[in-house]
Amino acid sequence: MAGKWARRVIALVATIFLVNLRGHMIKMVPGFESIGWLEEAHQGRAFGVVPLFDSFYALNSGAKVTVDTSKEVIVEEAANVVFTAYEGDICKACILVPFLRGSATDLNFTFALAFLAVLMTQVYGVWALGGSIS
Repeated sequence: MAGKWARRVIALVATIFLVNLRGHMIKMVPGFESIGWLEEAHQGRAFGVVPLFDSFYALNSGAKVTVDTSKEVIVEEAANVVFTAYEGDICKACILVPFLRGSATDLNFTFALAFLAVLMTQVYGVWALGGSIS
């Protein structure tokens, strides 16, 4: 009896696996989640900005910056790393907002997969019983 439903169940499980694998493999493309625009951090942990060339900037990962609620920037220097906040039209304590985000980073994707799995479990149950509840 289990072999009768194996093709239908395996097709659903394989589809969920392949969609999830594709989402994670796309995130491995260089620059996928690391290219975006810089935004001023209003609160919490942020990074300092280092000018690279022309109008390109990088985040200084060696020194983390903490921004508290009073808009005061507190610099925590890492070992042998000197942090200087970039003075100009760029923020002093920034976070990166990526242009592209992987599907696995969004909770809507997770909820959709969970909803699909529960829905299909109910559909397979009705198919197995032949549509009769009693």
